[in-house]
Amino acid sequence: MTPRAEVAVSTTHELLVGLLARQLDLVKHDHLLTAWQVWQKDRKRQLTWVLFELEFISSDTRRLLEVLSRHHIAAHDNDVDESLAAVLALDGVPSSLHGLCALDPEIAPKLPPVMAMMNTKQVRVTPLESSVEFELPVEDPAQRYRILRPLAVGGVGSITLAEDSQLHREVALKEIQARIADDPVSRERFIQEAEITGQLEHPGVVPVYSLGMHADGRPFYSMRYVQGETFHAAIQRYHKTGGKRLPSQRKIEFRGLLTRFVAICEVVAYAHARGVIHRDVKPANVLLGNFGETLVVDWGLAKKLTPSKDAPAGTSTDLIRTATERDTTKTVMGQIVGTPAYMSPEQAGGHVDLMGPASDIYSLGATLYELLTGQAPFVTMSADMYLRIQRGEFPSPRQLKPDVPPALDAICRKALALKPADRYATAQELARDIERWLADAPVAVHTESLRERLSRWGRLHKVAIAEWTALVLTAIVALAINLYAMHQERVDRRQAQADLDIRTQELNRERARSETAAMDLRENLDILAEALIERGDHVRASRVAEDLVQLTRQPADSWRAAVILAQCSRLTAKEPETASEYGRRAVDHLRAAIHDGHPISRPLQSEPQFAPLRARPDFQELVRRTSPSKS
Repeated sequence: MTPRAEVAVSTTHELLVGLLARQLDLVKHDHLLTAWQVWQKDRKRQLTWVLFELEFISSDTRRLLEVLSRHHIAAHDNDVDESLAAVLALDGVPSSLHGLCALDPEIAPKLPPVMAMMNTKQVRVTPLESSVEFELPVEDPAQRYRILRPLAVGGVGSITLAEDSQLHREVALKEIQARIADDPVSRERFIQEAEITGQLEHPGVVPVYSLGMHADGRPFYSMRYVQGETFHAAIQRYHKTGGKRLPSQRKIEFRGLLTRFVAICEVVAYAHARGVIHRDVKPANVLLGNFGETLVVDWGLAKKLTPSKDAPAGTSTDLIRTATERDTTKTVMGQIVGTPAYMSPEQAGGHVDLMGPASDIYSLGATLYELLTGQAPFVTMSADMYLRIQRGEFPSPRQLKPDVPPALDAICRKALALKPADRYATAQELARDIERWLADAPVAVHTESLRERLSRWGRLHKVAIAEWTALVLTAIVALAINLYAMHQERVDRRQAQADLDIRTQELNRERARSETAAMDLRENLDILAEALIERGDHVRASRVAEDLVQLTRQPADSWRAAVILAQCSRLTAKEPETASEYGRRAVDHLRAAIHDGHPISRPLQSEPQFAPLRARPDFQELVRRTSPSKS
């Protein structure tokens, strides 16, 4: 693939591109040297394409470097030499420059005019002095510290875990990297980082134990070793495992992360009060200890504020002081420092004069953005990324995650305001708004809807609402129980009535069946009695009469029994005693029938079936009693 010649290819231009890539840490030192060796064989090509073809950078990074180099040159009146002079004034550049000079003899002749510009007013830079001698104690770290294992490597220093043989504790030992050890400015900056960190006496800053220097002049310092994870790792774990946890667990974890963020704001606010801005606040530069510690680390890019100009209102008079009494953290005009995804628009534009506490507050907003959404405001490394940062072109947290609370979205957007004056005035103001949200109180930067206000009122009056709800529910339950009981009573009554009706019908049917059976039996007994009388079997006939009375005990049956017994008395006329007994029993049954209401259609004396009884006194008495009275 043949690249288009967008700019004139020259040793000076490609040197500028290479040094910019190293300054932004977009390419490794060894990769730059390798690519330069390849580029020497064909100087008509662009160094960015060589880096890309060697797979040392991505296509997006290649385009980004081309755009950055054009903007950098344009910012210096389209003068490549002036632009290169500005880059050469940056920290850490000499070591890369020395390596390239050793590879390419054509570089050295290009430098004199450039270096001359650095000492004139043609270039808008202020080179840092590097001739200060540091009075640090010279000692061999190996005599006191036993190296255990490496921990991390940064842009300036490398950190190892070591054991302090004097105090018998584990410490983190930070030493300047060998590749920049010969650069006086880098050494000065390293020492000033230790001095600034050591004077920030706050629970959220890792304490520095000692500062010393190797015999060869390489500085080092020891500090507290903190075990834990970065804030970035905690945020990513929260978002990646969200679906695997209960909502209550996610709520606790989310509030815990916000509490940690408040602690970060307090550390940054303390640093501002001591006259220092961090300039690289991001989740990866925050350590979360295993015992609740929240520590802001890596103060290598920190800058001391000028009390009369840069320091915010309320800054402590106890400002940070360093051994040199000058600021080696000063940044030249046009230099970009920090991590792109979290840097403020003024940082992205290289506007040193605008960088102050508001820049850290923007980075805090970017950190909060990642906490809320799981990603930084700017995640794609592209050629126009720095321009998008300067224009403030990023989606709001709720655009990425609609479930982000509106108040937190407003807080985040306030901290990420394009203009420094539109952001929170202090990091503590930002922390207070987060604390208000955690306390379920209104925040200063968000106007709540009626629904939100009602929801908050409900949450704040949970006890009263619970009591009233309990009373209303109790009344509703009592009413429901009473209504149910009344309904059930009606149902039970209807069921009982239905059961009674069914039982009555069954009894009626049973009675009807019984009456039918009784009538059939009565008729059969009558027929049997008549048959027995006709045969002269008065004994069995009398028994049938008694059975007939016992059948239903109805008046008609008693009447019929009296008739049968009267006939038995007739059959036994030759046996006076037997006939008299049958007569007596007949009169008794006749009396019972009349007493129970059997109708008498004519006088008993006239009834032919009772003729055998007419001579009996008791029958005559009964006749008299039943005869109608004469007037």
